[in-house]
Order: sequence, then structure tokens, then C-alpha cells
Amino acid sequence: MLNIMYTTSYTCAERNAPFGLPASTKAIAAMPTFEYRMYSKKELALIYYPHSPSPRTAQRNFYKLISGDAYLMNKLEKAGYKKRSKFLSPKVVRILVEELGFPQEYDELNRHPHTF
Repeated sequence: MLNIMYTTSYTCAERNAPFGLPASTKAIAAMPTFEYRMYSKKELALIYYPHSPSPRTAQRNFYKLISGDAYLMNKLEKAGYKKRSKFLSPKVVRILVEELGFPQEYDELNRHPHTF
């Protein structure tokens, strides 16, 4: 098993703060955190689709999401993404989060699409 030392956690508020200005402390405390590290595709799919009936369904949905966006696939391939690899590098994970949003936000939007 690989041990990657490159990890960074950001809250949604920190990521979205304009011009690097710190968001309010209350907003940061209320936002989820996400660790940028190496993930297996299955692990990240389950994080983005936690309510899937099976891990395979989560992986299938995650792959459809990624492969359906030519711009995203191009960025991922430039960062070293391989369709057949089992793991995603921290760099690829960061691109996914930047393009898709944080997993907690993504799940919330997909479970309650009419409330936003």
C-alpha cells in the first residue's frame, strides 16, 4: 500500500472565499472538510454517492459523471488519470473536487435538487 504524505484539508467556505479572504469562523465551523490524498476509485465513488445501493452502483454512477464531461476528462488525463487504474492521485482528486464540488455538497444537491 502506498503512503502519500501530501494531504491538505479545506472547508467549503475556505475554498469559496473570494480573493483568499477568510470566511467567517461560524461559516467555516459549519462546513465539511475534505482531505486531498490518494483514494481508490471505489472509495471516492462511495464518498460522492453514499446512498447507492451497492459499491458497484456508486462506481458506475461516478464513472458516468466523469466520462460524460469531455472538459473534465481532458483535465484529468493531463493530470495522469487512467481509466483502468484503481487509485486516484491527490492531484486528480483535487481536480475532481474543484470541478464537481465537495462530496458533501454534491450529495446534498443530488438528494434535494429542488431546494437550492
